[in-house]
Amino acid sequence: MRYSAFCKISVVAALLLAAGMTATAKTYIPIKYKWDYSIPTDMFYFLDLEQDGQQDVYAVIMEQENYINAFNSTGEIQWSTSVSEMKRDSGCTPVGETVYFIYVDDINNNKDLDIFVASKVRGEKINLNPLAYFERETDPASETHKQVQRWKYDNFEGMVNDMTSADINFDGKKEIIAASSLGFVYVIGDQGTREPQTITYLENGVWKQRTTYVLNVQVMDKYNLDGNSVNSVAASDIDLDGKPEIIAGTYRGIYLIDDGIKWKYPTQTGIKKVAASNLYETGLIAATDGNILYALDATGKLMWQKELGNVADLTIADLDNDSTTEIITVEEDKIRAYGTQGSLLWEYPQGDIIHKMLLLSDNELAINTKNKIFLLQTDEVYAKNLTAYKYLDMAKDYYRKEDCLSARGPAEKALELLTQINNTEGMLDAEIIKLQCQNDTTNKELADEYYAMAQKYFQDADYENARAYNDKAMQIYSDVGYTYGVTWLCGKLLEQIDAADYKLKVDQADKLYAAAYWQYTTDNLHNATISLDKAKGIYQDINYTQGIKNCDSLYKDIETKEKKKTADELADLGKRKYAELEYSDAINSIEQALEIYREINATNEITDMTNLRNLSERHVQAEQCYATAEGNYNAGLYENATYYANQSKNMYTDLEEYAKIAASDQIIADSQKKIREKQMWDMAQTGGIIIAGIIVVIAALFAITHLRRPKT
Repeated sequence: MRYSAFCKISVVAALLLAAGMTATAKTYIPIKYKWDYSIPTDMFYFLDLEQDGQQDVYAVIMEQENYINAFNSTGEIQWSTSVSEMKRDSGCTPVGETVYFIYVDDINNNKDLDIFVASKVRGEKINLNPLAYFERETDPASETHKQVQRWKYDNFEGMVNDMTSADINFDGKKEIIAASSLGFVYVIGDQGTREPQTITYLENGVWKQRTTYVLNVQVMDKYNLDGNSVNSVAASDIDLDGKPEIIAGTYRGIYLIDDGIKWKYPTQTGIKKVAASNLYETGLIAATDGNILYALDATGKLMWQKELGNVADLTIADLDNDSTTEIITVEEDKIRAYGTQGSLLWEYPQGDIIHKMLLLSDNELAINTKNKIFLLQTDEVYAKNLTAYKYLDMAKDYYRKEDCLSARGPAEKALELLTQINNTEGMLDAEIIKLQCQNDTTNKELADEYYAMAQKYFQDADYENARAYNDKAMQIYSDVGYTYGVTWLCGKLLEQIDAADYKLKVDQADKLYAAAYWQYTTDNLHNATISLDKAKGIYQDINYTQGIKNCDSLYKDIETKEKKKTADELADLGKRKYAELEYSDAINSIEQALEIYREINATNEITDMTNLRNLSERHVQAEQCYATAEGNYNAGLYENATYYANQSKNMYTDLEEYAKIAASDQIIADSQKKIREKQMWDMAQTGGIIIAGIIVVIAALFAITHLRRPKT
């Protein structure tokens, strides 16, 4: 018996409305994993410093040495430098200068890294919060790099809580925007006036000099935000007037600065993070105190707020390229996207607690966890799924209105896209509309077709599609009252699918775990982690406890080996720098390697690196003594020159640096010669004075005798 067209439409419409219209299909996310670096970091930045289209990573480790590690886009470490604790004098009392915040950029677009260092100076007679600008200057002649201080601003009020950069005055160079713990926002630049400065440096055992420059620092603007500690700053042209505005999050509110404080949105709690954007000509400001997410428009009006909890970072973007703006947040181990009306759009489960997030220029996301930096890229499957469901919703709307003629076209378009991305649930929803609108079969016959397809997929071991077709067949059998089909056909097949699927997933997970272990043993740690993630995900889906425990154990082994690999790279860099006679840079890398080796208890490596560090330090000490000897010699202090040259000679003797021993001997010989010449000159001067004195005495005696002689 065949149903009438009207009955078929009514029955299937009821089916879709009850079970399929909300589409229990796969969940797609607009971002996916691209690569990761195994490196611990407190702050990190992505810059195309070489202007070659490749974003390099600059990872900052805030410890005693404050390391900056530079990696290229393939994860290879390029160089390592440090901004060490410095020493100042307050009268006769030394005080420490401790670095606590580092920001990097290329503010003048000259392909040299600019480093902005916030520090605190504390002592009995001094209390300063300086902000310094260093440039990692390239020497064109030798192609070596020197970290040169361009300016230092000692009068910063309060500690620096956050920094960003923007071209505020349209001079083609970015200014630094700094947030103060005492409630100020500083805009700091320079006057453009260059003052020459001579730098002495050691290259290949030879002391050389070159001229660089320093800049006169100036505070271009300073804004007082009612004394409220400023925790976060961002810059964006949210009102589209061609000039970037400054958005500040403080202890008690959100401020917009545009040639002065334009408006304030008060909050009851302190704002930790702010972000702003003018995507699609819609000014949007996002802010959080860690628990509440605020969304404001460009005029400071609250659009909505949402209680979330544990928001570590946020940004504003259009990651899915659908021409709508999203607020992207980091919430513990998840990245979440919210629409401009506050609705949750999607979430990406990372697995580890996320500390910070950066939006790259090409809409990629960078995040860091405790020991890794990840890059996430746009997933094109998400866009296809989004478009397909727009067509599917359109088809469903026509179908509800019993307008099959209009429903068929968008259903076919949806089916085409959903087939491309293998979204079975969505495909079935689109196919039901398409088939019913073709008016060529009954519902019972359609269910029979689906059951036959489910059996075929089951025989082919494609259990996901088998379950999807079996579920649809069961739904239709139930709606038409075919109990046998529900219980004995679809019900039994579902049991078989579940049992076979469980076994298949265990086998799949076991193979992935075995692959992960093999990749681990062959040092292919990146792929080992990917395989292990997939294995653990399957074990968790089927609640296979032993498999999960095995994965967790191998994760720890991989982490240890990754740390060892990172340490080995730093150790190799240190050895290379040692071989290139760049002993200070060698020490930087060796110290980082040693720290990791101690953490994983790599005894042999600790011994080797300790010996190499001691040798490097000995070289640095020897170079310093030699430079001091040379400086004293040039200043005419030959006794001091002799002393320090003997010190460097002794050190170079221990190091078996024969050329340096000869150079030290030369300074000693030249100094002794100068000392002897000075002694001879002093003796000559003394002898001349004595002879002159004798002559004077003789002349005086002669004169006296002549005066006493009687006149005749």
